[in-house]
Amino acid sequence: MRFDLVTISGTPIPGANTPPTISTVSNQTIRVNQSTGALPFTIGDAEDPTTSLTLSKTSSDPTVIPDGNIAFGGSGASRTVTVLAGGQPGTSIITLSVTDTGARSNSTSFAVTVLPLNTAPVISSIPVTNTLLNTSTPAIDFTVDDLETPAGSLIISGSSANPGLVPNGNIVFGGSGTARTVAITPAAGQSGVAIITIMANDGSNSATSVFPLMVLPSSDAVFYEPFSYADGSLLTNSAFLWANSSGTVGECQATNGQLQVSAAQSEDVTGDLVGGPYVRSNSTALYASFKLKGLSLPKNTPDYFAHFVGSGNRGRVYAGTTNAAPNSFRLFVSNGNSTNPLVTLASDLITNTTYAIVTRYDIDSATTKLWLNPGAESDPAVTADDAQSAITISSWGFRQSSSVGATMLLDDLRVGFSFASVVPAGTSVTPIPLIAQRIGSQMRFSWTDATFVLQSAPAVAGVYTNIPGATSPFTNAISGPARFFRLKAN
Repeated sequence: MRFDLVTISGTPIPGANTPPTISTVSNQTIRVNQSTGALPFTIGDAEDPTTSLTLSKTSSDPTVIPDGNIAFGGSGASRTVTVLAGGQPGTSIITLSVTDTGARSNSTSFAVTVLPLNTAPVISSIPVTNTLLNTSTPAIDFTVDDLETPAGSLIISGSSANPGLVPNGNIVFGGSGTARTVAITPAAGQSGVAIITIMANDGSNSATSVFPLMVLPSSDAVFYEPFSYADGSLLTNSAFLWANSSGTVGECQATNGQLQVSAAQSEDVTGDLVGGPYVRSNSTALYASFKLKGLSLPKNTPDYFAHFVGSGNRGRVYAGTTNAAPNSFRLFVSNGNSTNPLVTLASDLITNTTYAIVTRYDIDSATTKLWLNPGAESDPAVTADDAQSAITISSWGFRQSSSVGATMLLDDLRVGFSFASVVPAGTSVTPIPLIAQRIGSQMRFSWTDATFVLQSAPAVAGVYTNIPGATSPFTNAISGPARFFRLKAN
């Protein structure tokens, strides 16, 4: 028998069951620990009301999307599913199933791709940089990159911690993509150190590169440091223009625009000289100057707190009270000797008074000269006489030690190839007259420059101390033992 074009018709048999329906959900991309939000889908069934339908879900990779991170919402035919990513990037297939009361089911699947969190850009480090007064730096190379954002779309910006020396607008960028450049122009006539921050931003996160820019006052200068930093660790606040050479890292402090060295701390710091290291046999002499204010007296036996640095310490400057008048101290110098006898400056110094210290170190002969408050290289100085071998010089250093015993403030460090490079014109103090007039039983003192302070002492050789509140004209009663007066630059 053969059959063809057979048609069957009739009515549904009571109790028959068709599978439920479920709509599709589009693929999703999210980041770790982030949510898709509520994704809508619909369900239905020919025989059962939608409230009787059962939903279930599975994840193909529970390490990317745990099953417990898939949650349903909605009601009736209109339902939602929310997927929360786990902590691991990857892709998981999410399968949603709907089952009716007759155990018939249907399903739909969609992919969820989990990306890492939006990571910060990366920016290369920029080394210590220097330029001359009124001279722009060359284009300084650096690189930027980002895992999620094209390098060309990153926002690059710069700022200066010392806008008086480097205005923010004088930081100019070039290059493209990952390869970028920055050129920096100091303000006219200004020298010193500015901490420069370069930032790369992807719109959400940023990365920074911080470096010091030293603007040298002359072509003969190889280091200039006015210590114009925020209070805190000299190392970090100078963006590591200074480095730890020994002792507890981070102890050496910048305070009120000066460097403080203390007997209570152990960190010694060094700053590399531009163009160094400087070797023997080149007839090179290095000059250094700095301002010194003793806040307390050093110990009797001198010890050094400032020096040139190479394979050893040379041109050492010491402080101690040996041979000094009561309540005063003296400075000493050696080429590299660490024990007495030392050569001393025959001048008594007092605390809370600022002095200008200048040294000259001849690399070939390993000899050192020391001046106090000089105006010219021909001014009186002392020369160290301990024999030392010549070494290469690369840095200048300041030393903290309990054997020094004093707390000192140091400022305005300059290192260069000539006396003029470390004692620029106009920095020496020009003496002014102190005019004394007797008026009956009183003496009246007057002077023309308010930056000078009036001091007195019981003897010509001192010790001189400031007279509190003394301004010109100052009247003093003539009584008691002899007193001696002088003016001192403040």
